[in-house]
Amino acid sequence: MKGLDIVRRDWSDLAKDAGNYVLAQILSSQARESIVENIHDYLTSGRKVNAGDTIPYVICDDGSTLAATQRSYHPDEFCKSETLKIDVKYYLANQDCERFRVKCKGSDCGQETTLESTPFSENDICPKCKIQYSAGTVSNQLTVTMRRHIKEYYMCQFLSLSLTLLCFVFQGWQKCDDPSCGYLTRQVPLTRHRGAATCPACCRAQLHAVVSVSKCCSSPIRHYSDTALYTQLLYFSRLFDWDIALKNSKNDKKFPFDEKRMKPFYTAVHSTVAKFLDANGYSEVSLTKLFSDFAF
Repeated sequence: MKGLDIVRRDWSDLAKDAGNYVLAQILSSQARESIVENIHDYLTSGRKVNAGDTIPYVICDDGSTLAATQRSYHPDEFCKSETLKIDVKYYLANQDCERFRVKCKGSDCGQETTLESTPFSENDICPKCKIQYSAGTVSNQLTVTMRRHIKEYYMCQFLSLSLTLLCFVFQGWQKCDDPSCGYLTRQVPLTRHRGAATCPACCRAQLHAVVSVSKCCSSPIRHYSDTALYTQLLYFSRLFDWDIALKNSKNDKKFPFDEKRMKPFYTAVHSTVAKFLDANGYSEVSLTKLFSDFAF
């Protein structure tokens, strides 16, 4: 029938089933009152979803070439299916940031805890001895962790540049750093972003030199991009963001909230991360450099 959207391919199965049911009821020979009652019962029998609810899903390899957002399935649907598979390449390309572990310096404790950025997490108290962490101690541990990430970033940049020069001299192979793409080429792409060649296949990731090539079975060198470094620093910032913690506490009255105790700790540790973020130029745009080619 013309004018109906139930045949759209980007609609979910639930929307298609509901549309087909409503259409079948309208075209049936039942009484009008029965049709209205059946449709009302059908549309109100499902689970109600409110603002702020969390709906679990998993990205699957269903054999199609659709985007990841169109290959998401509910865990129950995934468990019942015999053909769906976890899209490992997607999750490899979108791994979470490294978690921050803090060690309690309390006497006879030494508990090492992974702090969480989820709502209603108390990141200032040791879960074992129930003693508040020292803001200075956590700031020092966090500084060491962030410096390690920054060092890894610069080491990867140096190795990438060195191996790129070597590969151009001897082989010239480059490979996309997105595991879900894996494009391999010896051609020099004309499109570049932030100093690295853009993959012509997926147009979203970057090409980097490969250490060895054997019948196209090669692996790119470890690449730590400036985007990954900035995202990691933002994650550390969110762990100790007082405004976020305060907002979460107001959303749930059951959350153990002690502003007098928590605010000085969160503020002190967050200021440490803020210094590293302020020194990071990823989110800033230099207009002088941007328009330097147009200078007269």
